[in-house]
Amino acid sequence: MLKIVHEGHMGIERCKNSIRDLIFWPNVNSDMKNIVENCEVCMKYRNNNSKEPLIPHDIPQIPWFKLETDLFHFDNKIYLLVVDYYSKFKEIAHLTSGFTSTSVIQHLKSMFARFGIPFSIVSDNGPPFSSLEFNSLWSEWENISLQVHIMLNLMV
Repeated sequence: MLKIVHEGHMGIERCKNSIRDLIFWPNVNSDMKNIVENCEVCMKYRNNNSKEPLIPHDIPQIPWFKLETDLFHFDNKIYLLVVDYYSKFKEIAHLTSGFTSTSVIQHLKSMFARFGIPFSIVSDNGPPFSSLEFNSLWSEWENISLQVHIMLNLMV
């Protein structure tokens, strides 16, 4: 029965899920795991990439210095999420006109008008964040942000 389930060489988890739907006996999971781990075809074509270790970001010394941005869908609506690395403060904006770079920029400008321009923004480089429009606008913001942070450092 185990060999029949493993005919498609689907991997350990898929095979375990398939066998659970058909039949059960004690140690069925370990038996299925042994079949998959000893399969010559699976060993030849398995994914040899090791997982990339997580690289933590430095925590800034002041609020709104470094931000994380991302887009997400919830209840068939699109949202922009901005999180401050220092305080973990979250700002969410509903993107009514889709996730275009124009819409994202409009909402970011609104947030920056309230809280200030950050020194850096981290994103997954999705289409709105990697667009030419966003990159040119961010270049302007970086210059302003850099000037403000230099002035703040001189005042301290």
